[in-house]
Amino acid sequence: MNSWTAAGTDAESIGLLVPTKKEGQALPRALGERETSATFVDRNSSGAKGTPQVMTMHRAKGMEFAKVVLVGVGENSIPRSYVVDSLPEGSVTTRFRGRGRCCMWLQLEQETT
Repeated sequence: MNSWTAAGTDAESIGLLVPTKKEGQALPRALGERETSATFVDRNSSGAKGTPQVMTMHRAKGMEFAKVVLVGVGENSIPRSYVVDSLPEGSVTTRFRGRGRCCMWLQLEQETT
């Protein structure tokens, strides 16, 4: 993020998207420990001027950013394991995982276009 802002990207146009509100609330503290500022934005608050915006992927729907970082997203994290583990025995978990990743990709496409 620091290199993006140094290159002229407005910090407020950087979106740090997380899967859950809990992760979103923790991220600014973790970044602060590394001397990088960011603001968590939810339905009851707005971002501070001059800082990257941290929000859930759901909250980011309809938003536009110059740069986007997906935090907490990996091959085995979308969809969340607790959701997959709750499926009935014999369910088609591969198709379910693929659908969750597809939805995430579509959301990302909307936020970066």
